[in-house]
Formats: sequence, structure tokens, C-alpha cells
Amino acid sequence: MQINSKVSIAPEQRHFLNIRDLKESIYQIRKTYLLPDEESEINQQLLSPKPNQFEAIKTNKNDKILIPTQLNYSYLYRGENGIFENCAPSLYRNHNLTIEYIFLERLRSCEFELLLKNHPVVNKIFIPNNIRVSYLGLAQHYGLKTDIIDFTSDLDIALFFATSIYNKINDCFEPNLTTGIHTSTLYLIPSIFMFDEFNGENFLDSKISAIGFQPFIRPGIQKGFCYRVEKDEKIHAIRYTFNYTASESEYYYKLFNNGKLIWNIDPLAIKTNLISKQKMFSKECFNLCFNRYRINGITSSTLIKRLKKHGVEISYKSKPTQYSHEEKQYLKNYWNEKHAKSFSESIMKRNYEELINTKQIKHNFLIINILAQIELLRAIKSGVPIFGSQLNKNEKEEKKQLHENKNLSKEEIKTRWKYTPETWIATFPKPFLTHSDCIIN
Repeated sequence: MQINSKVSIAPEQRHFLNIRDLKESIYQIRKTYLLPDEESEINQQLLSPKPNQFEAIKTNKNDKILIPTQLNYSYLYRGENGIFENCAPSLYRNHNLTIEYIFLERLRSCEFELLLKNHPVVNKIFIPNNIRVSYLGLAQHYGLKTDIIDFTSDLDIALFFATSIYNKINDCFEPNLTTGIHTSTLYLIPSIFMFDEFNGENFLDSKISAIGFQPFIRPGIQKGFCYRVEKDEKIHAIRYTFNYTASESEYYYKLFNNGKLIWNIDPLAIKTNLISKQKMFSKECFNLCFNRYRINGITSSTLIKRLKKHGVEISYKSKPTQYSHEEKQYLKNYWNEKHAKSFSESIMKRNYEELINTKQIKHNFLIINILAQIELLRAIKSGVPIFGSQLNKNEKEEKKQLHENKNLSKEEIKTRWKYTPETWIATFPKPFLTHSDCIIN
């Protein structure tokens, strides 16, 4: 995808003297992404989803992700308290990046994944309903070292993290109440950057993907997205620095009920803390990790020997970390009493219909490709000229397009733009699951 750099897709990268000017600059350009029926304040109020709702979206992998509902996905944000030379994922912040170090941290993420697959909410609610569990995204959110960086679709949430200080001992965020002017960083990713390799495919489902609502509350309330980063790779985002004061830090702290609305302590955090220090793993965990993160030229037996020299044991006798029967019972009761009802009320779905060769086809869930098409329309409407988006890649694809779209000529197909059928999307969503669907028996 080629874009004209002279068009303002976001505010110019620079330093802002205060938060007010930063937010105003973002809002002014973000307004240009609104579609014609969204520009009036009345329509915005009508079309804007209720707060703290999520939508079940069908992906190209045929599962569902629960993404935060909002008017558009024009920008994603990340706030950092301070100014750092690079925005690097936690896995690559250590200067001693040996093969053994990286693999040990990946082992811990795999151990965490095996634990979650044993969680009653995962295997009784999410898996049966074909809802994706973002194991790596959850690992990152709960403090394990991964190759992903957290982003959010909510600017105020990003500013909360940018103006707050993390208290590691109490696992909470606190306002920065020291006097004087403080400086922090905000990263912004425009939607035009969110397409895998800039070809219009896999929107929010590849390098940048939605974490959304998960079996645990923290990533959902943070409206979380993740950006997967390779070693030594620089993230594709616009970076701003800005000044703020103690009163502004306190404002964002109170805005989210002293941080409790977006950072809560739950039982998973305790288990994760133990995994973060673990150095003995089962063969099951090792096999999962080795097959997922193969290292060229190194066999499994060689790697086990190398890990042992660094104090890491792979045991055939040990089992992955699990929940005890009592813990499972507690988690099940806690979910049924505290979260089942709110979960059923928060998760929505929208039907849509499309016209293909004069046939009207109905679908029960919105698909990720339609979100991508809408965001491309927003980009075009805002003035960003896009070339080569959603290209037909080969002759086989061209024939498929001709077969599916008999009203188009071969010459029109060869323009390399993908034909999008007429589509009607339900304006108002409906609940995805009932309360009884969300009760674990």
C-alpha cells in the first residue's frame, strides 16, 4: 500500500507543551476519518456504541475475537511514563539476549498458556463458543516477557499510563504527584498502518491484532491490542512527547477510579508471578515451545543441554502448572457470581447481508474484512490516496473474482482492485450469548 506522505493521517510528530494541545490535535485530524453519516453530533450519539461493550467479530481463521466496540478504529495508542530511546517489547529489553535467555522466557509464556487451557472459563465458555484466547497477549498483560507491545484504542487510557507511576511492590499504578513539569511519550498508530504488509488483508489480526475481551478482565477494560515486534525492529508508529503536571496525573488517576477501572488484581496475577520465576518445565511445555519457536541448526536435545548449563531443567516427570480442584471450583463460582451476567450483557454481535450475483446472503457475525473495508473507506474519505490496496495477487485469484462477480469484465478485474459486494450492516447490535449460556455448570 502506498500513501501520500503530504496528507495528514495524524498530527505531525513533535513535542506538545501540554496534554490539551496534544488531544486537540489528534481529535481535529481524527474527525476527518468520520464517514458522511457520522459527522453530525446527533448521528454520532446515535451510532456510538455503549461504553464497555465488545463485539464478536469473525476472523479469517474462522474463530471470533471480542474487540472493543467504538465508532471507528482510526487510531491505536500507547502511553509511556517518561522518554525512552526505543519502544521495545519486554523480551528484548535485556542486553544479554542469548538464545537460552529468549527461549527461557518463551518457555514461561508456554507454561502460562498451558495453565490457561486448564482454566474453567477458557474451556467451558471461550473454547466451546469458538472465541479466541490471546495467550501471548494475556502473558504480556500479566507481566511475562514477550515479543509484543501493548496498545489501546482509548486515548485516555493511554494517557493514564503515560502520566502514572507503576508501584511494583503493590502491583498498582499511582499518580505522579511530584511538583514541576513532567514529560512523557505517546505513540499513535493510524489505521492505515494496521494492514498486514500494507495490502489491506488481516486487519487487526496479524502483526497488529486485537486482544479484546478475554477470560480475565484486565485486557478487556484496557481495550487492549498488541503489536508483535521482531528483535531489533522499530515499531511503525508516530511518536509524540508532551508535558504534564501533578494535577493532570491526578485527574487521569481519578478518571479511572484511582486506577481500579483499568488495573485490577486477580488470582491469575499470583500464578503468573510464580511462572515468571520458574526454571523447571515439563517436556510437554518444552515441546510446545520448541515446535512454535524453532531455532535453526539446534536440535531439541542440544537445546535441553544448553538450557541445563543455565540452570533450566526440562523434566519428563513434572507436569505443567495447573489449577487445583479447589482453585477451579473457586474460579467457577467467582465467574458465575461476579462476571457471567456482565459478560453476557457486554458481548454483542451484528448481522450483515451482502448481495452477490443478485442473491442476498445473510451472515450472523460481522467479519474482520468488513472492518478493514470500512477503515480503508475512512482513509480515502480523509484524503489519503491508496494504491494497490486489496490487490489480486495471481491468475487464480483473478479467475475467482471473475466467477464470483459476473457483472464485472476481465478488464475491470485487472484494475487490481478487489470488488466488494453491496453490504448492509445492522446498525444496532444484539447480545451474542445469554446469561444462562455464560454460567459454568
